[in-house]
Amino acid sequence: MIFSLARVSAIVSLPSNAFAHTNIQAAILVLQPKAAGKTYMASSKSVADLDAIANDYRAWRQGNGFTLGFEINLDATRWDVQYHEPVDFGLADIAFPYKMIPLADIAQVEAGRRAEAARIAVNRTGSKVIWLDDTEDDLTAKNNIFLSPSPRSINPLYLYLYLASSLGRRALENRIKGTSIPHISHRDLMGLPVVVPDVQQQGKVVEQALKIRQVTTALEALASEGKQSLSEHLFNLGAISDKFLKFSESTEKAFYQRLPFPIAVVYRKLANASNNTQKYSLLIELFEVVIQFS
Repeated sequence: MIFSLARVSAIVSLPSNAFAHTNIQAAILVLQPKAAGKTYMASSKSVADLDAIANDYRAWRQGNGFTLGFEINLDATRWDVQYHEPVDFGLADIAFPYKMIPLADIAQVEAGRRAEAARIAVNRTGSKVIWLDDTEDDLTAKNNIFLSPSPRSINPLYLYLYLASSLGRRALENRIKGTSIPHISHRDLMGLPVVVPDVQQQGKVVEQALKIRQVTTALEALASEGKQSLSEHLFNLGAISDKFLKFSESTEKAFYQRLPFPIAVVYRKLANASNNTQKYSLLIELFEVVIQFS
């Protein structure tokens, strides 16, 4: 009714303790006579923020720069600030171009039914993202929302890695409703913002992630075996010691292979120096080689 009779010029969410004796979430609505235009939104973490938000809103109304809030084309369905608030992805220093694309534009989103092309599942609480190729468990379809990525638009494994990362988790958390029984709806998930670089860059991210996962899996297995050996085979540690040595040698070799050959040679000498005098001399030599090679 409000939306049909007036323009919602601003919505400012208030902290849960804004009113005594209740924790009900409240908000300030600023209404104007019916007119087209965007809505200013802001989150107040404390009542003390309201003066600064008021000044920010005034600057927005006057067409000047504003920093505390954001503007949105509001419809009649959702007015909560958290739902619309842009996720702070912390990508200011990202080294490649990207777009922010709603999930529904790059994947088919189906609730309660696992399509043949589905590769990812998000449970109804929004707390778990599952790569379906990695699980042999029969998921209860009604408890999950299934995603079938469009291969032309996005690398399916990149989409999974994004959703499972802290960036994706933050985006999901902004769309979870309910406190005692948290849940995310099919519609809200469709509008989830996804950071999408070009397909080539997606492939690079996936390749690097798989390499890191391979190494960390090997490290975790080796660490677990080492702890077990210390506990159960204290007087027979030769075998596990050899495994640690081989793993160390393989990672060291990979490190040297990434260095230009002249630098790698001196660096290896430095690592194997028998005393501090040799190390100091080789450190100077390494510095000279780096300068010359650069």
